[in-house]
Amino acid sequence: MPLLAQQLHVRLSPDGGKNFPAGKHSRPLAPLRPQLPSKPSTISVYDTDGRGQVLFLDFDVTRAVGLPRAQAVARVTEHAQAAIALIEQCGGRAISTLSPSGGRHVIIRWSSPLPWTELLRLTRSLAVRFPTLDVQPMASRKGQIRPPGALHKIDRGQLTGWMTLTMPIEQAERILRHPCGSKVWVALQQELTAELAQVDSPSTGSPSWTTTTAGEAGRTCPDCDAVVDVPLDADGYPWLPRTSSARPLRPEIERLAQLGDWENSGAQSASEPRLGLLNSMAAAGLRLGQIRTRMHEGTWAGLARLLDSRRQGPRSAEEQERLLQRDWQKAVTWVAWRRHVRNCNTSQNNLSTAPLPASGPRRDLGLSRKMVETIKGHAFTM
Repeated sequence: MPLLAQQLHVRLSPDGGKNFPAGKHSRPLAPLRPQLPSKPSTISVYDTDGRGQVLFLDFDVTRAVGLPRAQAVARVTEHAQAAIALIEQCGGRAISTLSPSGGRHVIIRWSSPLPWTELLRLTRSLAVRFPTLDVQPMASRKGQIRPPGALHKIDRGQLTGWMTLTMPIEQAERILRHPCGSKVWVALQQELTAELAQVDSPSTGSPSWTTTTAGEAGRTCPDCDAVVDVPLDADGYPWLPRTSSARPLRPEIERLAQLGDWENSGAQSASEPRLGLLNSMAAAGLRLGQIRTRMHEGTWAGLARLLDSRRQGPRSAEEQERLLQRDWQKAVTWVAWRRHVRNCNTSQNNLSTAPLPASGPRRDLGLSRKMVETIKGHAFTM
């Protein structure tokens, strides 16, 4: 418990687990060999300076509104497991507990204390992705939460159970003694770019990327005259974050990425299918680093073929990389512009009739009608 409690005291519930007031109901917590309280109890999520070294994610069954209990519990389990997978994807590790009510706590310990405002901001962004996440425990400098092993509730004289670890205690202790570092924090912030933008601009109801952009995208909205900007990922490349993880490509687009068989599309060269493919990848929320990795691993060998194909002969690795970066910039800004035109409050255009900007090259030259519709339908579906 001392690895988790941000202040060395616990609050005991005087009413069987309904309330956890401070004052006379607070007890010191021994830093060595602490004893579990004999009543339902909570620990502080922040220290007296308003900083915390642990992120507590409280997945609550009551937030699965409208679902029968069994489905609500299943939804909470799904969200908690997805949150753990996200932490692990970013290079970190987490522990979790199961409540007798079906709720779950996911717990991440950091190598250094962080301001409560930053931990709350991260919690809110995770709640955008996982709606069963209750932000309340992290929403106040005086926030409290039940730790692993704590008694749950006492109802009519009967104990309802404990907050039970979902892994052996030895494994949980090893994870907590090897906390997540700054690389995990940065990676998590990047994965939640869209959710953080939504949290930071609640009045607009949509993401607002103004802190990190790729500069003017060279596309101006014909209705509101806004210049469409795009955000940058942690590696400095443009991308279009989604309020969820990147979505899979449609089967026909995935096949093109795998095989690069542009000749079957009716195109005159590999250029148009390549740009259409990158359009789809940009719309799916992928980052250039992810695309490059899958291409080099051979998963998307077809993209490498599309980059290498030209009438004058094969391109060198350096030429392919420069072409990939150039076409990726075009694809991201193109999709961003089309999305803006479609969602602009004053726009009467739609995807099939919106005019192309004067300086923008067409993306469907030489493609068969079927391939054009396939690429457009995938690349611009939100």
